Amino acid sequence: MAVGKLLLSVGVALLLTTPARAQSAEHVAAVKAAQGAAFMRANAANGCPLVGEDFLGWPGNLVRRCEYARGDLAAVVYVLDIEPERVAQWIEAGCAENLPDVAACFNRILGCGVQYSSMAFPVSGNVLENKNDTSFKNTFFRNGMTIASPHNGKSDQISIEEQDKLARAPDAEISGLPTGAARYWRTLARHLAAKAMDIDVPSELNTKERRQRWLDVVKSETLAALGRPTNRLLNAWMAAHPITLRSGDCPDDRDP
Repeated sequence: MAVGKLLLSVGVALLLTTPARAQSAEHVAAVKAAQGAAFMRANAANGCPLVGEDFLGWPGNLVRRCEYARGDLAAVVYVLDIEPERVAQWIEAGCAENLPDVAACFNRILGCGVQYSSMAFPVSGNVLENKNDTSFKNTFFRNGMTIASPHNGKSDQISIEEQDKLARAPDAEISGLPTGAARYWRTLARHLAAKAMDIDVPSELNTKERRQRWLDVVKSETLAALGRPTNRLLNAWMAAHPITLRSGDCPDDRDP
């Protein structure tokens, strides 16, 4: 293992030894219920076991492999196991920093996470979606983002073996990020670039190198946030949409 990856893994392990303590038990319960309702977790045929070993740079004790079906399609997806206390802390901190005078901020931000992602963070694999009609479509993800795939938007059954092969392909083989929006919410590279001056964040994803960099940044920022009460990806998204969030709506990628 490279020294950089070893240090990152050790750092994450040390951070995770400190338990999260949210401000409100009700907040933790709300996050836990939202996470538990995510379809691939709630309806997994295999119980979503932990993979137990390093998975594409993510700690194996935090990644679950879920086999599930929706409609006529079966899929496999690897999801990040994030403790609800930590997510509650992130939202509480984000509200305190960005919308301190909005009493309904926590429920609003959690609701947007449910709307965008069902509070599931797909590390890699196939998320079956039915955005525009009743039939489910394949949608492949990596590091919480939709990736380019010839299977996306189609209702063709792909064998579980082939899906596993695609899910385990290295990040370097990812050819495109159609939206570049990172879950749980919809953080874009330009959102974080405007807030995090201490790291190299591409403001646009118009080259392969910049897309690869954004994949790396989302991974490193998410791993870091697992061990602290703040999440810079969430804060950057909230800071990019103050008007819409204050109005009570969940913004799309263009809203202020």
